[in-house]
Amino acid sequence: MKKILICSFMLSALVGCATKVAAPGEVWPEAPAALLAPVPNLKPMPADDKSFSDLLLNINDNYTAYYVLKNKFELWQQWYDEQKRIYKQSNQ
Repeated sequence: MKKILICSFMLSALVGCATKVAAPGEVWPEAPAALLAPVPNLKPMPADDKSFSDLLLNINDNYTAYYVLKNKFELWQQWYDEQKRIYKQSNQ
């Protein structure tokens, strides 16, 4: 009984490993338009903040936030394009 159980388990594992995840006719999904849109412009500093230190803090925060977001966004697009290329090559 144990031999039959072990053989059936091994056979199901082999069949599961041999199957493809995606069918050959499936289309790679396109990214949502919101994710492909350019990074929006930063908001200007409010007019009621007049001190130079507030201005410098605002500039520093904006530059930091912008470049972090820009880098993440570009890396995500690069990853998506690479995955799309791999997917298309594997389904030819």
